Amino acid sequence: MKKSVFSKQKEEIENNLTTTSWMGFTPGLVGIVGYSLFLEKDSWKFLFLSILLASASYIIGFFLGFLFGIPKRNSEKETAYNLSTNLVDISDWLTKIIIGLGLIEIRGIGAYLMSIGEYVQKQTNGENSIKVFVICCVSYFFIFGVYYGYNYMRLYLSGQFKVADDNLLKLNEKAEVLDELVSEPTIEINSSMKKNLEEYELLLKNTKEVDEYSFDDWFYKGMAEYGKKDYNKAIDYFGKALEKDKDGNNAPKAHLYIGLAFERLNVFEKGIEKYNYIISNFPNYNFIYGVHSNRAILYHKLENYNKALEDFDKAISLNPNYENAYWGKANTLRKLRRYDEALIAIEKSIEKKGDNDVTWAIKGSILINLDRLDEALNALSTAIRINSKNESAWYNKACIYSLKNEKENMLVHLVKAIELKEEYKGLAMADEDFRNYWNDDAFKKLIEM
Repeated sequence: MKKSVFSKQKEEIENNLTTTSWMGFTPGLVGIVGYSLFLEKDSWKFLFLSILLASASYIIGFFLGFLFGIPKRNSEKETAYNLSTNLVDISDWLTKIIIGLGLIEIRGIGAYLMSIGEYVQKQTNGENSIKVFVICCVSYFFIFGVYYGYNYMRLYLSGQFKVADDNLLKLNEKAEVLDELVSEPTIEINSSMKKNLEEYELLLKNTKEVDEYSFDDWFYKGMAEYGKKDYNKAIDYFGKALEKDKDGNNAPKAHLYIGLAFERLNVFEKGIEKYNYIISNFPNYNFIYGVHSNRAILYHKLENYNKALEDFDKAISLNPNYENAYWGKANTLRKLRRYDEALIAIEKSIEKKGDNDVTWAIKGSILINLDRLDEALNALSTAIRINSKNESAWYNKACIYSLKNEKENMLVHLVKAIELKEEYKGLAMADEDFRNYWNDDAFKKLIEM
């Protein structure tokens, strides 16, 4: 598998740091061990003291190099997410103190090194050369520590910090994009939203641990699963989001999508329970009219048409421009056989929504019930023009042509309807609109295919 430029750079940096480490430690340790072996007295004691001093010098030097190498990030870009600058602030503070003290005590550094050499010389009862060796050893490992610590921070850790910070900033920016896309809940997840959700999930996976996930993180994971039509997993993730913030501004949105997921799972009663909860607990939710409309749809599916009509009317009273409530109301009135009122409602929906195939198909079916067949044909033709795969429009046009005794047109439209939805075969055999053709050979051949 071909490596990315970033992976190659990272591998090269790691190799260079490893090589530098070997090149720095090897001469120093060889010198300590070699010198210890040539001592006549207390060679092991000297060896351990030298290693201890070398380690302490290296760690102090590494720490200073690490502090000096911490980069400052450009924070001019406006974002809702603020990167932590605590480490940078501490680095600035300590660096200034250390440099200040170093300048004050610079004349005494030689004396400090000399005192360390004299201490080791006394402890090992050794010769004068031990003092010189200890001073060289401490100086060597301190300088190497500063050099290695600085390069380790600048070449390696700062890159890792940058990647982590960039991911968090990108995650925040992606959340802002998604927040705009779902400002008004939608039943269908379009391709643009799916792409953004996939990118958000990838950033989230590379940036946070699961126990660090926020409300937004769980919510957008739920949205991603909703888009993939894994509604059970979506309900679980929306529930986890609500565990993080059950009363926040976006809480009703999570409850709403749980209700939509239940609807897709055909668990209508649970969906209604969710909508009831939103209406009772979040009366000021800016999409409360949509919640009433969604609850009306579930009442309609449960054939409780009177309650559905009440909710559609409530949605329209809250937002007179909400077109979905009009066509939902029209469909419910059609079921109640209140066709004249249904036609008024569907005209309102068309006025608000314009070219929508479902709306025109409902208008066509209403006009059929009103026996206004030519107008119904025009409405259904409009639905097919907008969406050639609207099977109900093709079927209803076949019904009209059957009623008008136009056999060829009836067969053409019924064939198309059956191609799109095979269940229309059985429906046509029981539909009174096709009674005149039940015994027709061409009709029976089509139904029996």
